[in-house]
This record gives sequence, C-alpha cells and structure tokens, in this order.
Amino acid sequence: MKFIKTLIILFVLPSIFATCKKEDSPATNSLYFKCKLNGQDYVPSNCANCLKAQILNDTIFLFNANVGFESLGIGLHDSSKVKVKSYILDGTINGSADYDNNPQVNDIYKTDLIHKGQLNITVIDKTKKIIEATFSFNAFNPIQNATVNITEGSFRLKYSDY
Repeated sequence: MKFIKTLIILFVLPSIFATCKKEDSPATNSLYFKCKLNGQDYVPSNCANCLKAQILNDTIFLFNANVGFESLGIGLHDSSKVKVKSYILDGTINGSADYDNNPQVNDIYKTDLIHKGQLNITVIDKTKKIIEATFSFNAFNPIQNATVNITEGSFRLKYSDY
C-alpha cells in the first residue's frame, strides 16, 4: 500500500498539476504597448511612426507613441550605456517624459523636478533588437496650470539603433 501511495505522489499528482493552465500569461514573443492617460486607455494609431523606440549610440533612449496629433514621449541619456535599470524621469537630460495634446505649443505637459516619473527597463535584447519596460509619470503644463497622469505603462517593442 505504501508503494502505491508513493507512485501516486511521484507520478499522478505532478501530471495533474502540470495540466493546470496559467491565466493571462502573455505570449513571450509578442510586441505590445499599453498605458493609461488620466485613467483612460491610450492606444497609439496604427501608422509607421506612431509607435517607435530607438537606442542611439548605446547612450540615448527615445520612445514615442502617437494618437493622431496627440503624442507621448520618453527620452533619456545614460553616458555609461542604456541598460536594464530604473531611470527617473524628472525633466533633465538624464530622463524626461512629455505628453502633447495637439500641435499647439501651449498644450505640452512635461516632467520636471516636481512632476516626475519612472522608466524601468527590464529587457534589452541586442540580437533581436527588443526592449521591454514599464513606466509611469506625471507631467505639468505651466500655461494651463494642469497635470496629466500616465500610469500602468508597459511595452515590449522592436527598437532601431539609427
């Protein structure tokens, strides 16, 4: 009897648990972008330059997502090399983010030393040219005295290096 119990524990139970399906596991090779702008989904338009990531000279990271005339952007400079780590988005050359509501100059919201954010680069695959990150930020428009909140941001995108 002890032998049968051991067999059940060693062979039957692991096979039962192995058939359990993990919920909401994204495909590991899929490309995506998502974030919320003031609590609403921000979905980039479907055009060639509406969603773009670049790593230039290994030291500059640029990202933008456009919805028509609206644009969301992140830029940073890391003199040692853009790498997997967390970057503060505080409006400096080392890290900044902005949201532009339309082509007029007075509708630009930017991070600064008070209104900050964070970009957490989690993967840089130089062979496949894939970058993964999470981000969030608050950006301020001094002309309108208003703030926008970008939350729950994440992406897995191909990047260019030119």
